Amino acid sequence: MPYTHGMKWNDKLIAQEIRKIMSSLEIHRMPSLSECNKVAHIPGLTNVICRTYGFYGWADKLGIDIKSSCTRKGFLKEAEMKSILESKGFRAELTSMRCPYDLLVNGIARIDVKFANISKVRSTNCYSFHLEKNVPTCDFYILATSNNKIYIVPSKDACQKQIAIGTINSKYDKYLNRFDLISRFTEGGG
Repeated sequence: MPYTHGMKWNDKLIAQEIRKIMSSLEIHRMPSLSECNKVAHIPGLTNVICRTYGFYGWADKLGIDIKSSCTRKGFLKEAEMKSILESKGFRAELTSMRCPYDLLVNGIARIDVKFANISKVRSTNCYSFHLEKNVPTCDFYILATSNNKIYIVPSKDACQKQIAIGTINSKYDKYLNRFDLISRFTEGGG
């Protein structure tokens, strides 16, 4: 088990400290990072949480819910995309939070899942996806919208930090439901 701030941690002690924070805050869910930092009884708790199972892993391990947030919505969307890919005959596995992409498909294709609700940009309705990096660390982006459209965009065609897809028409429409791109990529060996 890891050491932080001169203390040797184990699962029992970490769980005990998480429960103390929950009690102190009078909550019945996994405390967030900022909540832990605010009321932690022992320094280094958030470090050891992140270095072991992470906040979501500890919530799962302790059988408690997590705070509803954009991150949680992202995890749910990743799991949904995994199921959709599997229903189409792909082998898909979710990766850890530390991995720079979300899914590994057929052991080859690295996929980053992004989700967007409709928003208004300069009087036009669109879906805006924050890709985070100019140089992608994945082979494909799955861009999922709140109206259940799925765009499969090769990362080589998305070397930018943001993609906006219009609700009426978009240059990205050619990627709508293009699961065949992932098939060809995995069959060709990458």
